[in-house]
Amino acid sequence: MLALIPGKTLVLGNSTHPRAFLAVVRSLGRLGLDVSVLVNEGDHGSGLSSRYVRNVYRLNSSKLGRADWVTNLLGIVANERFEAVIPTNDAVVIPLQEHRNLLKGLEDRFYLVNDKAYRVAHNKQQSRRLAERLRIPVAEGNLCSSADEVRALADRYGYPLILKPLHSFTIDNITSRQMVRVLRSAREIERAFEGISPPAVVEQFFCGHGCGVEFLAAGGRMLYSFQHERVHEPLQGGGSSYRKSVELHPDLLQAAKSIVEALEYTGVGMVEFKLDRETGRYIFIEINARFWGSLPLAVAAGADFPAMLYRMLWRGETGFSRVYRRNLYCRNETRDAVWFVQNLRADKSDPTLMTRPILSVLAESWNVVMGRERWDMLDLRDPRPALSELTQLAGLAWQKLLGSNQPG
Repeated sequence: MLALIPGKTLVLGNSTHPRAFLAVVRSLGRLGLDVSVLVNEGDHGSGLSSRYVRNVYRLNSSKLGRADWVTNLLGIVANERFEAVIPTNDAVVIPLQEHRNLLKGLEDRFYLVNDKAYRVAHNKQQSRRLAERLRIPVAEGNLCSSADEVRALADRYGYPLILKPLHSFTIDNITSRQMVRVLRSAREIERAFEGISPPAVVEQFFCGHGCGVEFLAAGGRMLYSFQHERVHEPLQGGGSSYRKSVELHPDLLQAAKSIVEALEYTGVGMVEFKLDRETGRYIFIEINARFWGSLPLAVAAGADFPAMLYRMLWRGETGFSRVYRRNLYCRNETRDAVWFVQNLRADKSDPTLMTRPILSVLAESWNVVMGRERWDMLDLRDPRPALSELTQLAGLAWQKLLGSNQPG
């Protein structure tokens, strides 16, 4: 077998999760590494235009999740002598974790978490049970397999309810995400399992703001930690479009440390919570055993997780400065435009929608003036991805405009 080339790194990802993918590419490129990427055939995501991408490799997306996809990837890794292979989203993490036995002889080149951490983090019921065992607060709820069981919980807790599929993705359905749903009425319960494989975790709604404690760990010991707080949250759930870096909350940090220790975790991840600022109460939401969507905020604030991960796994470093910038904001510019319209139209009197007053939203422009706001895709040192995304969005908007002007 040909010897590996130190510093030669392959980042795996795709255009459906471009922000974490691009943040990893930029971070490793700024570290001085030789960065190539592997994506699906036909993927023309904005991140591929980054100045830090040396080469682009492509595999047939129809094989994604299958053992032969992993085998083909291994051929590229061996032939090109990559030192490090770093997956950035579930679509590539899951096949590698599930077919880990195929990596023998090359396993030390791949960043993967241990099997216990993977199994717990990718199953919402197992992660919930772990939190309960560690005496970390969770929302009241249960595992449900039918609409009747969900209705019984609605009778007990009232509306809304949160329905969480056990897995966002599975090895058999690697490209179609099963989404968390907010059930607000009996009618919505009738359609609760459309597109979701039962059973699912159904929980009482907890009114609070989303927070994430991100970390780098080795053997269950947390080496570095960072916290963000959601500012703009999707009204029906999902990833935030605007967030800020904040001080580490002692209780949330301790809960995250307990989970990391119990899983003997090595690598990067995020433990997600909801926090009620008025009462101080919080609940555990889930564990992300991979890079997360708001990663650009952490990197911009000085918590450069991709660089720290590389330095730990492939250079043996364990000492990292814990300093990062607080009250730095970061915006997913495309998703936030959608959020703005939804927030404008939403019922501001409904506390479960997590809306923001329009004056408060407009006042956020002051963050730009004060130099404490960043955009996920925009980096003046690497402008092409932002320009590429802007061009794609303009093209889609133009097509929509032309379509709306067609005679009926």
